[in-house]
Amino acid sequence: MESKLFTFPLYQQLSNCQQKENNWDKICATINNLSLAESEIIYALMYHHHIINDSDKNDRKQTLYGSRICNGGKGLIFTVKQLPESLQKIIANYVSSI
Repeated sequence: MESKLFTFPLYQQLSNCQQKENNWDKICATINNLSLAESEIIYALMYHHHIINDSDKNDRKQTLYGSRICNGGKGLIFTVKQLPESLQKIIANYVSSI
């Protein structure tokens, strides 16, 4: 359950919806072409999910959900399989809504 201290209305809205898209090839292709602001929203959704679901496992030395820094140091790479299923649904819903 989400604490009032950590409310994120978009996260709540997306987590309460049925998953709209399940084709991860299409979703990933869309993500790769998002604006910086849209990409930052995905990261905010991921970080929020981590805070409310994985706080007991929080180790600041590890990267979020096994992410890797892109060559050149700009951006992060995530593998869908390393994301919790509930977070995959939230990201898929966000991407489908833009």
